[in-house]
Amino acid sequence: TRLHPLAKVSTQTAQPMIVEEAVSEIRKDDYLLKLPEGLDSFNVMPHAPARPIQAKVVSIFDGVGEAGQFQTITLDKGELDGLDKGTVVSLYKRGRQVRVNLSNNLIRKPKDKDTVELVSIPAEEIGLAMVYRTGTHVSSAIILESIKNVNRGDLLSTPGQDLDTFDSKPTTLPNTKK
Repeated sequence: TRLHPLAKVSTQTAQPMIVEEAVSEIRKDDYLLKLPEGLDSFNVMPHAPARPIQAKVVSIFDGVGEAGQFQTITLDKGELDGLDKGTVVSLYKRGRQVRVNLSNNLIRKPKDKDTVELVSIPAEEIGLAMVYRTGTHVSSAIILESIKNVNRGDLLSTPGQDLDTFDSKPTTLPNTKK
């Protein structure tokens, strides 16, 4: 605007922007920040952990119950545990036990005399995640790929872990019959 024909006064005006690609939703009240000159904080070289790591998912970004590809998760390990920007870790579902009814007739409801057994389901690898922000004892990672939903309590470890020797202490149910 011009207050005087020879003097220009700066004003703030909205500028158009086209988003050509996004990793996740852009919502109302999200911020767009300019990256300071010379700061390469987003240039990360993916690499394996420097030493064996056993971490756990403690939260999922945006407070949702499950996460999938390209969502952020928070881990219970950080810089002091050997994680740094670019560390790639595998995601695992913890081994668990489930109750199954081994009766011949699957249509009727189980009775006291039916055989109910516990079946162990081993740990399984479900994807990969890369750490992009670290703190002393916590870090944030982005899920690069996953074949199942990622939940709080799921485990993270060095890629290529031998599942036969995986230290995942299965969740157990009390050994009672129904």
